[in-house]
Order: sequence, then structure tokens, then C-alpha cells
Amino acid sequence: FDISEHRREVATEQGYYVYSSKEELLFDPDIDVVIIAATNDAHKQLVIDALNAGKNVLCEKPVTMTSADLEELIELAKHSKGVFTVDQNGRTKTLLRCAVVLNREKSANRM
Repeated sequence: FDISEHRREVATEQGYYVYSSKEELLFDPDIDVVIIAATNDAHKQLVIDALNAGKNVLCEKPVTMTSADLEELIELAKHSKGVFTVDQNGRTKTLLRCAVVLNREKSANRM
């Protein structure tokens, strides 16, 4: 899901499945991991939403704007079905490359 209509259109034109909303993505049983790569002030609520939906969450740094907010997320993650982790976003990271490959494989299976 992307808030930019233009980017959603481009992705659709390139053959990607584009979710119409954050909620559609979070409640898709085929989605196991959500990567949070949004503006810093949006991270906290997106992590909360994804964990509450039972997803595994990889959030880019900084996860939250305050340490108290981070402690809140850690506590939520302890009681969540999903795993919560933090990483510095980057195209050279092995984990991100693996996620891209898995996404492409799943996208190919949906066509």
C-alpha cells in the first residue's frame, strides 16, 4: 500500500498487486511480514496496527520519536503473535533483498 496514487498506478502498470488500503494489506492472510518504511512520525501507529493484526514487523530507524513510545511498542510486541524487529533501511541489506525476492515470487503466483 502507498498513499501516493501515482505510485500505486505505476506499480499496477508494472504488474504488481496494489492494496487499496492499509487495512486490506494487514488483514491479508498471505502477508507474513510488514516492513515499515514511512515518515518517522508515522512509525509508531503503523507498528501498532501491524502487530495487532498478528503480523511480523520490520521497522526502519528511528522506530519512534521518544524512548517511552519505543517501550510501549516493545511491551505490545511481547504480547503479540508477531515478531517485532528494527533495522536500518537500505537496498544492500540482505534481509531487504530477501523480502523483495519473496514479494516477487508471491506476486508472480497471484498473476
